[in-house]
Amino acid sequence: MSQVSPPDLAQLHAGHQPTIWRHGSDAESVRTIGIGEFARLTASGRGRFEELQEQFSALCAALPAYTSGVRAFVSATFSPVSQATSVLIVPRIQWHIGPAGVRVIDLSDLMAEAPEVSQPPRAASRVVAQHAGELSDEAFLSGVREAVRRIEAGELAKTVLARDEVIELDGHVPIGPLAAALAEAYPTCWTYYVDGLIGASPEMLVRVRNGEVASRALAGSAPVSGDLDADEAAAEDLMTSAKDTSEHAYAARSVIEVLRRIADVQVSDTHVLRLPTIMHLATDVSGYLRGEHSALQVAGQLHPSAAICGTPREAAERVLAELEGFDRGRYSGPVGWVDDSGNGEFVIALRCARIEGRADGQDLRMYAGAGIVVGSDPQRELAETYTKMLPIRRAIARVLP
Repeated sequence: MSQVSPPDLAQLHAGHQPTIWRHGSDAESVRTIGIGEFARLTASGRGRFEELQEQFSALCAALPAYTSGVRAFVSATFSPVSQATSVLIVPRIQWHIGPAGVRVIDLSDLMAEAPEVSQPPRAASRVVAQHAGELSDEAFLSGVREAVRRIEAGELAKTVLARDEVIELDGHVPIGPLAAALAEAYPTCWTYYVDGLIGASPEMLVRVRNGEVASRALAGSAPVSGDLDADEAAAEDLMTSAKDTSEHAYAARSVIEVLRRIADVQVSDTHVLRLPTIMHLATDVSGYLRGEHSALQVAGQLHPSAAICGTPREAAERVLAELEGFDRGRYSGPVGWVDDSGNGEFVIALRCARIEGRADGQDLRMYAGAGIVVGSDPQRELAETYTKMLPIRRAIARVLP
């Protein structure tokens, strides 16, 4: 693969050890694409964000001046007690692509060992089965009913319950084509692939750019039908729904309170964000940081927001763990990039799937969750998780007909 021309996203496969970040469409899209690994750093526990930042800062301090602006891709676990590991990857070659042009940073000459030669793509895969994951529909419904009972009893105000489903392939997941399909279908989302986690998230956790900080809180949702009149009515219902506005208020407040401790911020009015399959209530927060804070450090302070955990945080985490009964791994954790100056973007790892290996193929384990508050209806929350899995379902159906 050329070290000058950017790689074709749709041609990337596992042998390239790719990392992918894309937002926007056509000539206005902004992309960072990497191949290979110059460095892989890992961390666990509550200090995982600071530990990764410290390791990355030390690595950058030892790099030559021509690597200025080098970026690392990060995918962190949802829970500090997860059996999975948070990871930071510095690609061997990385392309930063935007309307202003292309910059390539090649770290190959700095590697102690010669980089591995990329393996050719494997034969096309087929979907051979789809089934429930670790949490069945009935178990999810039961969990919602129990969560509502605990909320009504005053144990907490909101929690978020997730479930998983598995798509089995008889071969390897086509990483590049799947990412390209997600990026084309959801250009206003952030398409990512980092260390086996692929998705297109609508929720920007934090962006830091030369001291400016921005975040978007999403919570409260309704499906999009494609019928303009019906969707307009659904948007109006969403804005006036006591259940959805309450759920959203918790999520927005959890972001605003954290950012106000470290930045001077302004808060937008709540509005409806429409996506191809779903609409959400959204609140944008923006301002200027006080002091030095990298994007990775701010992401660590914001995580987990009430949008994907609940409130109060400690009670929501406890109830979530009890009722879900499985390890989320890096689903709903921060995923994104940070550079050697602390600039970066992180989204919440939503609308995603984790690639898992089998002896005779690979699986895509999809995840989706729903916010549970007073008035939550179990069947409606289950339907919401099905809607949130549509991006991965449709993308895999497109690339593996």
